[in-house]
Amino acid sequence: MKRILFFIAAIGLSLTAAHFRPGDSAHSIGLISRDGGKVRHPIHLPAGKDAYTLILTASVIPPWRGDARVTVEGSPELDVSLHPSRPAIDLGLRRRPRFEDGVFHDLQPRDRLALWVRLKPRDAQRAEGRYSIRFHDTEHDKPVLEVPVILGDRGEGSRGH
Repeated sequence: MKRILFFIAAIGLSLTAAHFRPGDSAHSIGLISRDGGKVRHPIHLPAGKDAYTLILTASVIPPWRGDARVTVEGSPELDVSLHPSRPAIDLGLRRRPRFEDGVFHDLQPRDRLALWVRLKPRDAQRAEGRYSIRFHDTEHDKPVLEVPVILGDRGEGSRGH
């Protein structure tokens, strides 16, 4: 009986917490490829927050391989920090590409990666605009993935996530 009550309380707490989510975080899933990549949907977040936290997960689609530089482009400028997701304990079950100075090194077909992106507007009152998180092949400077980020007005055809 205790387990059932605990389970019901956990569900209630989770639903309550989800209702009061601050709206300053999002997740996007993409595919890195030589044809410019694909993303399931743009990221849309409300304007006016002090900071935003995004998690991007992506898989590398064959035959592309190489290094990919990650940039955030758009206006007004934001302070950006990029952090690859790493396991608390690496059991060596999966290959982990090295991330250094904004570049994923030695990406191979079928690699999967996760990147935390922290966006901090320089003026929270003006935290509105359209941005792109871009992965560029460092050898040819070609885009291999672009994730649209919209802060504020959704604009036509975008969905909030």
